[in-house]
This record gives sequence, C-alpha cells and structure tokens, in this order.
Amino acid sequence: MFADFRMSIVANRLRDIVSSLFIMAYEKYRREDFERVQILPRHQKDLDVLARLLAKLRVAFHRRIYHEEYEGKRRTIDELEVTQTDIPIRAYLQLLNFARANALIRKVPTFLGMPMVDDHSMRLVAKLAIGSTSHNIQKILLYLLRNQEEVTLTFSEMASDLKISKSTVSRYLSVLYQVGIISDTATPQLNEPYFSVLKKYLGGGNEENS
Repeated sequence: MFADFRMSIVANRLRDIVSSLFIMAYEKYRREDFERVQILPRHQKDLDVLARLLAKLRVAFHRRIYHEEYEGKRRTIDELEVTQTDIPIRAYLQLLNFARANALIRKVPTFLGMPMVDDHSMRLVAKLAIGSTSHNIQKILLYLLRNQEEVTLTFSEMASDLKISKSTVSRYLSVLYQVGIISDTATPQLNEPYFSVLKKYLGGGNEENS
C-alpha cells in the first residue's frame, strides 16, 4: 500500500513561484485590491474546469494485492484504489487568488479602471494545475494532450515514447481513469472539458520544460 505524493521538479518550482507571488502580492496589496480584480465569464468558466482538474490530480491512492481462486488456479490480483481527491472549491479559490495576484503584479490592462485576469494569467493557471501532481502523471497528461487525435494510442506506445515502464504508465492511467480525467486505459484520451481547456492555454502540450 502506498500513496504517491511525489512532486516533480516542475511542480516544486511552481510552488516556489506561487509562494513568492503571493508574498509579493500580499505585501503590496490589500484584500480589497484582490477582490477588485475582474474576470471575464469565459475565463471564470475555464478556471472552474481547471479547478476540478486540479482537485482530481491531488489524488491519494493505495495498491491492493490479493489472491483468489479462478478456474481451479490461484491468481494474484493487483489493483489500485483511489481513496481521496481534493475539494474543487478549495482548488478553485487557490487558482482564482493566483490569477488575481498575477493580474495585480503585472498591472495588466484594466476594465473600468480595475485590473483584469487575461489569457496570460490563465495560461499560468493551467500550468500550475497540471504542475501540482507527480512528475510521471504530468508527463502522461502532456503526452495525451499532444496525441489526442491518435485514437489507437496504447499505453505500451506511451511507455516507450516517455521512457517510463509499462507498469508505471498502466498504474497512473488507472488512477486518471478512476478520477474521470481520461476516457479509458486501453486507448486513453483526455476527457472533455479538460482537453479543450488545456489545449486552449497550453497548445500542443509542450510545456514540461518551459
């Protein structure tokens, strides 16, 4: 049994950036300034999708190995069971405050004299959402984003391309399927609306090292 909370280098770097951004913002701006930041309905809708994605990616799971008799033979069953995900509203508020802080610090174009979240802020929000998980899950998500049109994509091909073991890819695909992020584990694709929103802000999924 285990829970995989290992954060990638990218995720750690993002956490450092977020911490620095909030410290800078809260030292310079008041709570009222954060509340004055405007967000367009389309950005708010996308933020909600990214928050649901982030909540699912903050997943805890454990591995169950047991034995059973089948047709007179004893076989080993190796299963993954998701035990916990985050609360979407908590993820939403964290991403919203991050977007607001970014808009305040960058002094982006304003609406009626008030700062406003823009596409640049949302791109960072999308990167933060997928960066807040393990390195291997992040690699799998970006790979799926790049190869969404490959309807015959298999986990074996993915393991070969990403240079990750088949068992590791299979394990994480199982987790992503159980929390509702991908369609299936045999020929996985990102579910909507996650694919459309990630595609909008991350393009072809080449964000791992940017």
